[in-house]
Amino acid sequence: MAILQTSPILHAACLALLRVTGARGVVLLMVPAEGEEGEPLILREGDPQALEMAVPLSRAKEFLRGPTAKRLKDDLSPLRVLPGNGGLHLVRVLPDRFLQLLEQQPSDDSHERRTLPVRRAMPETVWIGLCFAEGESPPLLDRLPKSEGWLGGEGVGSDAEWFAWLANLVTLLVWQGDQISRLMRDPISRLPGRSEFQAVLAALDRRFRQTGDAFTLLLINPDDYASLNQRFGREAGDQGLREIAAEIQRRLRRTDRVFRYGGAMFAALLPGTGRQQAETVARKVRAALVEHPFLDGSVRLGFSIGLSSCERAMETPPQDPPEVVRRADQALGLARVRGGAVLCWKPDLASSDDVGRDRLQGIFNADVVKDYRNMQLLWDLVALVSTHTDTDRILRHFLDRIQQTFGPARLAVCRLEERRIEVVAGCRQGGGEGSLSELTAEESMLVGRAMEEGRTLRRSWKGGDDPSLAGERIGYALPIVARERVLGCLYLAEEGEPTGLDSSDLVFLRALTDQVALALDRADLVQRAQQRQEQEKRKLRAELRGLREVVQESRLIYRSAAMEALLATLRQIAPTDATVLINGESGTGKEMLARTLHELSDRRDRPMVVVDCGAIAHSLMERELFGHERGAYTGADRRVAGRLEEARGGTLLLDEIGEVPLELQPKLLRFVQEKEIVPVGSSRPIRVDVRILAATNRDLWEEVKAGRFREDLFYRLNVISVVSPPLRERPDDILPLARHFLERYSLQYHKPVRRFTPGAERRMRAYEWPGNVRELQNRILSAVVICSGEEIGEAELRLGISRPESVCSPRGSAPAEIAPPAVEEIRGGDQASPPLEEVARHLLERMLQLPPAVRPPLERRVTDLLFRLALKRSGGVLRRAAASLGVPETTFRRRMRGGEQGDSAEDARLEEILEEFLGTAPSPIDSSMSLPLRLRYALLRAVDARYGGRVADGAALLGVSLATYRKWRAEADSAR
Repeated sequence: MAILQTSPILHAACLALLRVTGARGVVLLMVPAEGEEGEPLILREGDPQALEMAVPLSRAKEFLRGPTAKRLKDDLSPLRVLPGNGGLHLVRVLPDRFLQLLEQQPSDDSHERRTLPVRRAMPETVWIGLCFAEGESPPLLDRLPKSEGWLGGEGVGSDAEWFAWLANLVTLLVWQGDQISRLMRDPISRLPGRSEFQAVLAALDRRFRQTGDAFTLLLINPDDYASLNQRFGREAGDQGLREIAAEIQRRLRRTDRVFRYGGAMFAALLPGTGRQQAETVARKVRAALVEHPFLDGSVRLGFSIGLSSCERAMETPPQDPPEVVRRADQALGLARVRGGAVLCWKPDLASSDDVGRDRLQGIFNADVVKDYRNMQLLWDLVALVSTHTDTDRILRHFLDRIQQTFGPARLAVCRLEERRIEVVAGCRQGGGEGSLSELTAEESMLVGRAMEEGRTLRRSWKGGDDPSLAGERIGYALPIVARERVLGCLYLAEEGEPTGLDSSDLVFLRALTDQVALALDRADLVQRAQQRQEQEKRKLRAELRGLREVVQESRLIYRSAAMEALLATLRQIAPTDATVLINGESGTGKEMLARTLHELSDRRDRPMVVVDCGAIAHSLMERELFGHERGAYTGADRRVAGRLEEARGGTLLLDEIGEVPLELQPKLLRFVQEKEIVPVGSSRPIRVDVRILAATNRDLWEEVKAGRFREDLFYRLNVISVVSPPLRERPDDILPLARHFLERYSLQYHKPVRRFTPGAERRMRAYEWPGNVRELQNRILSAVVICSGEEIGEAELRLGISRPESVCSPRGSAPAEIAPPAVEEIRGGDQASPPLEEVARHLLERMLQLPPAVRPPLERRVTDLLFRLALKRSGGVLRRAAASLGVPETTFRRRMRGGEQGDSAEDARLEEILEEFLGTAPSPIDSSMSLPLRLRYALLRAVDARYGGRVADGAALLGVSLATYRKWRAEADSAR
């Protein structure tokens, strides 16, 4: 049995029926037409005490089986009055019969015949119960016709006819209301749906605001209902919902309204019920549901119920119907967390937003058009977020759809950058993308507060700091939150006469911002992951590079007894600070032994500085080793520390010590003896704590005899002397060293070479190796580069060739055998290089000592310094400076305008080298090439020799492209 909610029109019709008849109350009982499903429908209107007389009608099924209804079963009168019993008078109406008789009535001559279609789905019978005071006899009912005929027996316009018309009108209205209710009911549970729920909730809320009548909302949800669908199937799940709905209705009053809220959730509205009474009712309902066996007794379910009440006694009653739903949903969520319970909303649950939230509220509602719009917009955004990672594109699409759908005057997505609100993407109404780039002070304050509090805020104001915004505005700020982190904020503003976003629109916008938050959070995670991967790659590359450097520079590969004895000696002397002189032929690894000493010493964590005395021009050696003070010479505008001072606390290796000029040896002797240096231009000594190592391939005692080396300096350096044996004296080390170089270069150049042929190994052991380990290393490098298979043979090693054979030389050309040169002939530095080539090598060595991260482009820096020094030497006269370099004056001016003004200590050292060179360089008039161009080619040859033809490394050091580097190489080769 269903109770029909009274509509305003039906309410007015019932009141008119009461006035015409003089009754105190009216009860309507509608019986469905034959063949239609459904139960009798009851409607009541009037004095509640008088309605108590209509007990028979209230028991609809018993009344329809009773004698009164059976007596009139064959009576086809459209309207029949039955005398009352105890003040209740019954009027039976047959709507179909009434319409048929109405169609048959003649019309006036001046009017066309009235025809009304017969409604086949009209109810079969409607009973109208009129409640009078007991013993009262209504005169109008006595005058109604007792048989078929014209409806109004007393003539048209009589009270009887008006009553007949009114009774049928009420019948039609009842039928129409029932049909509308049927259309809006859920087809599975046969309960009213969400739209009727919202209408009834709004009506109860209005009554609460006006009269204070309390009401309570129950949200009833079976726990884990999805498992029932999985176990028994969809049809059994639908049957279970119908049984749950029927059981809930049985446990509630007839005045309570039950709805299917969505999914497996049911809502019950209890008018006139406060919190305490509702909690009692909810516990009884839950107990009945938990004990009830569903699906023919095959399953029992657990249930959770959340309550939200509206009554005057509450400290904080809900502000609107959506808040009533949100409170009940919060209580339901917490009840589910507790494993199934009855829980009423209280103020202390307000902070538990993460426990439960109505996912359908606001996204889908009673407005079919809005529902379709929201569904389409949400679908578009979800599809975009799932297929794209470009956050800019997602934000542009998001704002574009929001602008099309809601039409705000100002729209933006903002974020907090260094305590300032910045617009990431924004637009104005009619302005297009990017037309809004900055918020006003009031808007920024609203957005900042929303991001700080993490909740949606609304504010209205007039005017502002923007003159174009003089009217009234309403602003909304919705924070974009993911994983409890505020990523940004969506801002909307309406101007002029704003329509105002309702609560469902704001909830829907929050759902959209949740999707945008997921996209932004995903993009942030991807960016962080990429950064971590890049950092790990850089770290691994640095570790690999460092490992390779350690392997290449510090690893001693040996198997011979001679090297084992040498290493034992190094371990003994390493912990001391005694000066060590390392003797040995060129290429035997003297610097490697020095590094091993440093790594074995207590100074291993301090720097090791290597000074190649053979690579420094004699005129520059004093300043290079000892440094200089400011003003020591022309152009010395700052103090520069020397190489000896740079090694403070660490180890200093003076490589090729025999190349130090005789006039500088006394100053070097004082340093070795007293550990003190006196920079150029200074008279005050500086003490330097350093471990001194020296290395040479010369016989220093013979140099002393020849007068080229001081005897006292020799004794100071020769405190402990070790000899690096040549490779021919330790043949057991040849193959281990060769295999080490093979593995190193095959990995470096990604070659498939894995081993040597037996013949190649025999040839290497038999060879004298006049160039020692360095020659072995270069031979293996050459063989790896030209080898295309997995084995290196004798042909690839090319041992005994006086000059490296070109890989493109004609086949059959026989290499000439040479005898190993004497040790005395292998001396670095005996043949002087041309001044320009020497300066280029020295400049290159100075630049390579800088860390790669701060190393400037070599060619540009050297050329800029060269032009600047030429201008200084010419007294600032451009024409004279350009002539000294051999370049046109216009070129000189252009270069000075575009050149960099360096001021580092390293620039000062480079200037010293160039200053010395400019004083000895030949005049460019005698040369067909300008001085900067000759210096460029010299630098290019030095770099090429340093990197062994590795074009990419050479181009990076010079600071030019690969194409430019190759072009310069070709020009340099042709200029020779």
